[in-house]
Amino acid sequence: MARTRTQIKTEITTPFMANESLAVKYGFALGASFDAEFSLVSLENILFEIVALAMFIHEQFFDQHAKEVDERLSNEKPGTLPWYRTMALRFQYGFDLAPQKDYFDNGTATPEQIESSKIIKYSA
Repeated sequence: MARTRTQIKTEITTPFMANESLAVKYGFALGASFDAEFSLVSLENILFEIVALAMFIHEQFFDQHAKEVDERLSNEKPGTLPWYRTMALRFQYGFDLAPQKDYFDNGTATPEQIESSKIIKYSA
């Protein structure tokens, strides 16, 4: 499950507020609430917000990437229903398959010819 930006910020600020040397330098009680000690416009809060947002976006990118890889793998595994669907949608009437491959040899065709040869538009 993906973490929220707020959860990420809390995971960063909790050890910050539990650090003894930082508590002495900043003058806050050890283990105090970050939000109670620092204002919304403080440099520390802004830096933690930026880091938390960057980590959140980074996690979102990786979640999307994992989803796309899983989908692609399920479509590429021969003999499965998603693979048959993908092969049906890739079918090109009038073109031969490349030797020992599962794609069509259409290197000399124009994009219009390729598109018109794809006679299967929908598959489930």
